[in-house]
Amino acid sequence: MKKVIVILGSAREESNTLKAIKESLPFSDYEIIDLLKCKVEHYSYNPDKPDDDFLLIVEKMLAAETIVFATPV
Repeated sequence: MKKVIVILGSAREESNTLKAIKESLPFSDYEIIDLLKCKVEHYSYNPDKPDDDFLLIVEKMLAAETIVFATPV
């Protein structure tokens, strides 16, 4: 079984959204990608400047069976 990936888009580290994720997903086999801790640059046509976490996030999303987008709104 492939992993569950949670993309967390909250502006606070210990947010209510994070608490809701932990309560809503009672199993332990998931990974939280906290966008607050990731570096994602603006789009550039210059392909030799991959100085961010975007490709890593996309690779994890492609490998996941389930993707959960969690935002406070």
